[in-house]
Amino acid sequence: MPMNTSGHAAGVDRIMTHHARGYQSQMGVYIYTQLFPVVDIPDRVNNNVVVFDDQHFVMGADDGDDDLRAPGANVNTLHTEYETTPIGYDQYARAAKIPFENQEAAQQGPRIDMRLRTLSQVLERFEFRKEIKTAELARATSSYAVSNRTALSGTDLWSDDASKPKVLIQDAANTIRRATGIPQKNLKLEMGHEVFNALSVHPTITAHFSYTGRESVTPEMLAKYFDIGGVVVGEAIRKTKKGQAGTDIWGKDAILFYTPPTAMQEQEQPSFGYTYRHRGYPLVRPWRYDEDDESWKANVLDECRPYVTGMGAGFLIQTAVA
Repeated sequence: MPMNTSGHAAGVDRIMTHHARGYQSQMGVYIYTQLFPVVDIPDRVNNNVVVFDDQHFVMGADDGDDDLRAPGANVNTLHTEYETTPIGYDQYARAAKIPFENQEAAQQGPRIDMRLRTLSQVLERFEFRKEIKTAELARATSSYAVSNRTALSGTDLWSDDASKPKVLIQDAANTIRRATGIPQKNLKLEMGHEVFNALSVHPTITAHFSYTGRESVTPEMLAKYFDIGGVVVGEAIRKTKKGQAGTDIWGKDAILFYTPPTAMQEQEQPSFGYTYRHRGYPLVRPWRYDEDDESWKANVLDECRPYVTGMGAGFLIQTAVA
């Protein structure tokens, strides 16, 4: 049975590509875009990663009173300069494959669109790989200034009843504020699954919410407790071998960070990080029939890479729990 290949333009299946660009993970556990929002970049070449330092976060840093003008004086010019490095993309590529027997069975039975189902499986793989790569970058000490990271131990561990998580968050937030001017209420806190579990039963935190009658502490409640803009929990796991228990991609760390509101997320807007994506991606090539294995196939591609763009807008807390 012929595969519907309508909607092709310049080697791209427009219908499938539209689905790919609007795809949201079926798992609902990937959080990489919370820390590194996606920004589309128009060109593959001749473009750079914009690196934000103190002057881009703090209004009027080292400018004195240059905005004030005396009668008859020249109007001072604001020079906006950025440090940049060349952008490099990671290309994700996989052929979506539908054996012709499966396609025919789907057409004769419940009318399942095997193209969308198979394409979604490929895109889900891509999301998983991006989550891993982003977590590795976000958890690397090299992504932070020495002043913006700490490793917990002993009674400071949030899994210890004697620890004081709120004090640490306030100190970390103040470090970010002094570097960037961003107030604590505009920050978010990412944490691994085990970190969230430890905080949700921490005696100081549960006592704080005892009056609410709630049986369990939620991420929203933690955000209110810490006086920050939100709490993001990394639930994704990875397995090295079939049959073995998975390990948490986001580990036992916590990250306090700033990203601008969704409407303001763009290459020139200061942020802890961005995922730079080549404009027009992901894309899906037209379906073709491969007689060697009697299957329909379509190449699926995506080009993107996460970058830390504002070191001062993040704070890494390693080994937050035992």
